[in-house]
Amino acid sequence: QRNLDGAIAEFEAAVQTGGDDPALRYEYGEALIEGGESAKAEPQLRKALELDPDFADAHYELAVSLDRQRKDTEAVAEYKAYVAVARKSDYGFVRTANQRIRELSAGG
Repeated sequence: QRNLDGAIAEFEAAVQTGGDDPALRYEYGEALIEGGESAKAEPQLRKALELDPDFADAHYELAVSLDRQRKDTEAVAEYKAYVAVARKSDYGFVRTANQRIRELSAGG
């Protein structure tokens, strides 16, 4: 947790100076999710997607963030966006995303 806290602090500083980098926003959001801060990750991931709408991994992490916040309708939309732009090499996550779409759409 200590290393994660340090990484999050470094990402926060980096975003202040290089906030137009979608990869930076994505990595910051991913670290926040890992640290249990899904709500704080959401705006970082949304900014990454604003900068690069076809950033598949950012769609997936945003879906995870929304899913953990129990924002089911929004999570389904992001899982679907991920599936739409994901590469074939990401098939494992596509399968997981499709599973969550089915579960959340069914109310679970």
